[in-house]
Amino acid sequence: MTTETIPAQKPFLKHNILPGVTVATMLVIVIMALSLGLHLYNINSIGDANAYYTAAVKSMLMSWKNFFFVAAEPGGSVTIDKPPLGLWIEAVFAYFLGVSGFSVSLPNILAGVFGIPLLYAMVKKYAGEMAGLISALVMAITPVFVATNRTTPWTVCSSSSCSWRRGRSSKPPSRANSAGCCLAHSSSGWASTSK
Repeated sequence: MTTETIPAQKPFLKHNILPGVTVATMLVIVIMALSLGLHLYNINSIGDANAYYTAAVKSMLMSWKNFFFVAAEPGGSVTIDKPPLGLWIEAVFAYFLGVSGFSVSLPNILAGVFGIPLLYAMVKKYAGEMAGLISALVMAITPVFVATNRTTPWTVCSSSSCSWRRGRSSKPPSRANSAGCCLAHSSSGWASTSK
């Protein structure tokens, strides 16, 4: 007597909608769109976002010296109490879009939205696709996530870069990988404590 085995079916989230695009990928894109919508909803209410840093970005655009030294005022004699990379990115956006709360917040908003697939990928690796989707959705709709991305510079960028460094590793932690993670997390800590 012979028995036939039924071929295993793909899970629903792994079905291809388009070539190379699974249901899970499409859901991540929908979650990113939802997050972007929440970030941009009533964006005019933030005004100058964080007025201190918006004024600093404005003064940075007045000269290369102010830009390089992250000057807090047009004379360039006082610098900002933060590492320069976050403000340099904001100044580039403000150069092209004009100085406003929106242009200064846009890099942080984009970093938050693009952090969603990063979180999904890291959780999916260890807990599966459904857990990755749930964690991405929870992060996208959490009010404090949206609020901090609109007004707090650098937090999302530094957290995302640290998480990306750890998440891209497919192997258990090695010395080289651990050293890279320590450096990434240390730089994030230095950025936070340099206030």
